[in-house]
Amino acid sequence: MKQLFILLTCLFLIKTSAIAQQKYPVVVQFNSHCCGVPSDTPLIKYIKTFRKQHHRKSLSAIRIAPMGREGEYWLAFSLSTMKQANRIRFIQGLETLIPTMTDQGSVQLVKDLEILPADLPATVQKKRIRFR
Repeated sequence: MKQLFILLTCLFLIKTSAIAQQKYPVVVQFNSHCCGVPSDTPLIKYIKTFRKQHHRKSLSAIRIAPMGREGEYWLAFSLSTMKQANRIRFIQGLETLIPTMTDQGSVQLVKDLEILPADLPATVQKKRIRFR
């Protein structure tokens, strides 16, 4: 009985830590350089176009905000429901789009980012965003 309790406790702790930290294949970071963050309109247009071209009902991301005082936020894409070839195409499209988004601030693309709750500001909230 004691061994079963220890086993269940270990499994619970492993599952809890896996939920707390997650590795995302691609994260888009919106940064400010004095006057707010760039518009996400080009990104939303790209996502809608990609979704239609590849016959997907929706794409989702986790919006992690606020990351600073001027509206900085991150969009973390898990891409877990995509096939490997579509993941690569999606990320390549983001790589060509991101350098064009330069109004007001900057946008940065980070691949294979592991997000640990301890590394985030205390006021951060995570919200799932669906692009349809």
